[in-house]
Amino acid sequence: MKNNHVWFRSMASTEEELWKERLVEWSSDRLVFLQSNRSFFVHVYAISSAKAQSLKRKWGGTCREIKPYETSPEIELNLFGKFKVQSREISQPHPKILWVPAEMAFGTGDHPTTAMILRQMIREKGWQQAETLDIGCGSGILALMARKLGCRKVFGFDNDPACVRISKTNEERNFEAPAIRWKQGALGKIKIKKSYDYLLANLYSGLLQEYAHEFKGLLKPQGKMICSGILRIDLPPTIRAFKKAGLQVKQIQTKGKWSMVILQK
Repeated sequence: MKNNHVWFRSMASTEEELWKERLVEWSSDRLVFLQSNRSFFVHVYAISSAKAQSLKRKWGGTCREIKPYETSPEIELNLFGKFKVQSREISQPHPKILWVPAEMAFGTGDHPTTAMILRQMIREKGWQQAETLDIGCGSGILALMARKLGCRKVFGFDNDPACVRISKTNEERNFEAPAIRWKQGALGKIKIKKSYDYLLANLYSGLLQEYAHEFKGLLKPQGKMICSGILRIDLPPTIRAFKKAGLQVKQIQTKGKWSMVILQK
């Protein structure tokens, strides 16, 4: 029986430890906790249909089949003719193509928040001398693009172990040898001992507001932060938090209901 299903349900923000106890039988690479805007979810990935239905009967929630990327609609993002991000497999690493299959971790380039950051990265100069931190790396797409652009040192981290594992796999797909430092850890808890020229963050606005002061501390003098994941309705309080932390708002871009902000120390 194929383990190609996921079960998930919403939970209170304070119930993570409770659900870890309830679902103790599942290993950390299958049990995932995700926070999206103001909602919290617990997921069990890569399980059989029978197991998913059993969890649904016991705990409620939803179960569905995970579609493999080979049968997913092909995603292609053309970045000013300079780079291409695609979900379609390439036979070997290509300097101008970033291959990110549509898998469990977030970030294939098609979402407006990701696309806005990727396009801004192409506009930025000086990557060859830069050190970059990808906060909440997801599929690793932003860190991988920084490396494609010639960034000499890249560090990406995520609280979700599945995201870290998939990010490493995506680096193997796109480069001959590994160079990016990947680590599992939560924002606010992971120890980061240096500052960076660029911070990249596609996070929900609550996290951006909560950790605005920490972001400033992670930037070198004149360093930049490119962040998205901000709903337009949440943009004003997010901007206020950035300014209160002492970050300069250099540019705001919007696409549909989403916003991207470029900040400087």
